[in-house]
Amino acid sequence: MVTRNRSEGWKHAKISGHANENDITNKINNNNIFRENLEKKLNLKSSIKFAEVGGLNEKNVEDIFGGKTKSKTDLKIILKDKKKINISIKKSLGGQVYLIGVDRFLNGFEIQFKKKIDEDIKRAFKLFFSGANDILQIIDSAVLSKIEEKKKN
Repeated sequence: MVTRNRSEGWKHAKISGHANENDITNKINNNNIFRENLEKKLNLKSSIKFAEVGGLNEKNVEDIFGGKTKSKTDLKIILKDKKKINISIKKSLGGQVYLIGVDRFLNGFEIQFKKKIDEDIKRAFKLFFSGANDILQIIDSAVLSKIEEKKKN
């Protein structure tokens, strides 16, 4: 088993992930049987014209907050009817994690779904996931006597 520190693991994942994206793109563009099987699995109404890799060439796009972010498209498939399919490719079933702060999550939710989140729900999120400014005061004021009694028994 290969052991890597966090930095080495990230670097390996990035390099091998982009190599995987290139391999899949080449298979779609150069292997008719692979392409036809993919078209069937995706249940496409139009056949694939070509595919292009996105990962290393990802462009900045506008985000819902008015800023810029990477597009996160690993593979773009262009169909003969000119429709485009953006695909995210994972090398394992373990997936990928991208963490954002509670405030950004709540703000993004409100923008995307055009719904206002009640303040008590925002408070619950901040208490549960982090972000409540008074969390230390709440912990310090918590009555722990019942827990201490159970420890003694």
